[in-house]
Amino acid sequence: MVVMAGTNDSALSTQHSALRQVLGDSLVENEPLARHVSYRIGGPTDFFATITSEETMLATLRTCWDNAIPLLIIGNGSNVLISDLGWRGMVVVNRLADVTITEQPDSTALMKAGSGAMLSGVARKVAKEGWAGFEFAATIPGSVGGGVVSNAGAHGSDFSRVMTRVAVGLSNGERVIFSPEEMKLAYRNSRWRERVGMSKAASGQPGNELILWAEFQLQRGEPTAIKAHIDEMTDWRREKQPQEPNAGSVFKNPTQNSAGKLIEQAGLKGAIIGGAQISPKHANFIVNNGGAKASDVMSLIKLARQTIKEKYEVELELEIELLGEWPA
Repeated sequence: MVVMAGTNDSALSTQHSALRQVLGDSLVENEPLARHVSYRIGGPTDFFATITSEETMLATLRTCWDNAIPLLIIGNGSNVLISDLGWRGMVVVNRLADVTITEQPDSTALMKAGSGAMLSGVARKVAKEGWAGFEFAATIPGSVGGGVVSNAGAHGSDFSRVMTRVAVGLSNGERVIFSPEEMKLAYRNSRWRERVGMSKAASGQPGNELILWAEFQLQRGEPTAIKAHIDEMTDWRREKQPQEPNAGSVFKNPTQNSAGKLIEQAGLKGAIIGGAQISPKHANFIVNNGGAKASDVMSLIKLARQTIKEKYEVELELEIELLGEWPA
């Protein structure tokens, strides 16, 4: 959980001036974050912008770091729950979306995708060109950058199996390349998992790394067969997973078990608090039935964790990220 201290008016004015020099009229104040995340939940942020240029992104990173402005980068805004109180600092919607494919002498290909590119679109693009290995990402409702942070996966594969390099921008403007070993990839985890954007920068903790693009190795395949596989997975997702606004799986699966099955066995499937509900279709999803608050979702999270702990002595670990100001 990330809890940021409040910022006084004088500091906000100084921060606004610094950001305005970089972002100009594209800088927005007090933007409701519910408009930009898949949950359709979340209070306002002090500063907001959508960025399409790598140079602007790095300049914003440097400005936020130099002025102790907490920076949150989001793509599709999936896999996150933002507090009703919002985010004190700067939020950037990442639209670095270029995708290039370079065929190799051994009939493989290296795909480089911008961190703001949507996974479903990237998966279908490479499938159309006859490259296999990225089909699993077609059903993940997020961006490449978000997928790197969480080592996203589905249908028996994940980023760690196909990702070869990641380019990262640092607060001093330098660009560095990370190998898979340096990324510390694990089940729904990476070196960036606990430092989304610069969420901890104000307290002097690490968080000055910004994912710019990722590279993946693909194999030659038959376009029709690859598309058919993607269509099959997409149909499965529509049938098995809820379509109401949500942030994907709420909890990581415990070892040798399924979080959804445990929650269902505990009798919590369909439980409602406020505008939020543990999905009747899949118990590891909490959905926004309309007008849900972050506090409603959090109450269901606490209910599920406490119940599973009492009944099965299993500690459910969150897969979604809790962001913003939360009551102590």
